[in-house]
This record gives sequence, C-alpha cells and structure tokens, in this order.
Amino acid sequence: MCVIVIARFPVSDVARAQAALAENSALLEEITEDTKKLGAIHHTFAAGENELIVVDEWDTAESFQAFFNGNPKVEKVTADIGSRAFRPSRCSRRGRRPAPSKSGQGRPALDTASRREHTR
Repeated sequence: MCVIVIARFPVSDVARAQAALAENSALLEEITEDTKKLGAIHHTFAAGENELIVVDEWDTAESFQAFFNGNPKVEKVTADIGSRAFRPSRCSRRGRRPAPSKSGQGRPALDTASRREHTR
C-alpha cells in the first residue's frame, strides 16, 4: 500500500525560495528522475506562509526514507531555498479522500499558485 509524505521546508522569503527552485530546474529534473526509479508515484511542490511544502506519494515509507536521507542533491536544493532543515515529514498510508464539509467544500487547498508536479 502506498504512503503520502508531507514535508514542510521553513523559509524566510517564499519568493526567493521559489526563484531558487527555478534556478535549480535542471537539478530538480535529475531528482525527479531519481525518485521515479526509487518508488515515487506522485510529487507536488506548493507554497505556504513562510514555507515550501512537498506532498509526495511513494510506494513505501522506506523507499522515501532511502531516497531522502543524506541525499546530496536534496541537501543542495534545501540550502539554496534558504531552509536549513525541514520540519518532520509525515508518512501515512493512503486512505480515502476526506468527505466534503456541510458547506460543500473540502479541506482548504494549499496555495498552488506555484507548484511542480510529476506522475509516474
């Protein structure tokens, strides 16, 4: 069963962090290819308030950890966006989508004005 991983990277300047992502586009493409080989199913970047958020779907939590822990490419991008570390990620088994609220709206969406996605 696949897992959803949410990682939050605190940054002091979101616009600067997004510019750093754009400057690292070639490296991000390499990382994307690496993740696909190691078990990533879906990947999204989103911007929040003073943070960049990564939402991934992986085949297993162990696959994500094997990719992420000590990965020099990820460490470079993390440093370039101005984040020393990320807040602990959550790995949880993928379940059903939450039911909409009585108002007809689901949970609030992330700010996705600037996001990158890939699907295997």
